[in-house]
Amino acid sequence: MTIHEIDWRYSSIKEILNAVTTALDKIQKEVLPEDVDEALEQLESFLGIAFVAAQTYIAGTTGDCIRIVKDANKIAILTRVTPLPKLKSEDLRNDFGYMISGHGLTKIELCYQIADYFNLGEHPKPAIHEHLKTGQ
Repeated sequence: MTIHEIDWRYSSIKEILNAVTTALDKIQKEVLPEDVDEALEQLESFLGIAFVAAQTYIAGTTGDCIRIVKDANKIAILTRVTPLPKLKSEDLRNDFGYMISGHGLTKIELCYQIADYFNLGEHPKPAIHEHLKTGQ
């Protein structure tokens, strides 16, 4: 039997997000209110770090779930029990996240797609773009 350590990334992501929070607080205190461009430039960098770190955490966690189901299915085959359905990372992000009202996507998927924008420069899917534009 394989034993997997679950959610070992939690303490690391928490430290990263705490550091980003500290940086955002520092920007708020140190950048003059009239220097909006400077504040936005600094904020964008730290928000990008936060979203990419969160995306890494999401990808790792969904990967853990997929691996657990694969291992459970190996046991199911040996014991002649009906195996679980195959999981996909995108399905997990959509099935276990809170839906954003009126947009057909979850908060997890929104975070994941924003991270793709910061990380890869990819433009978000239309529903995500609309959410970012309207803020709803």
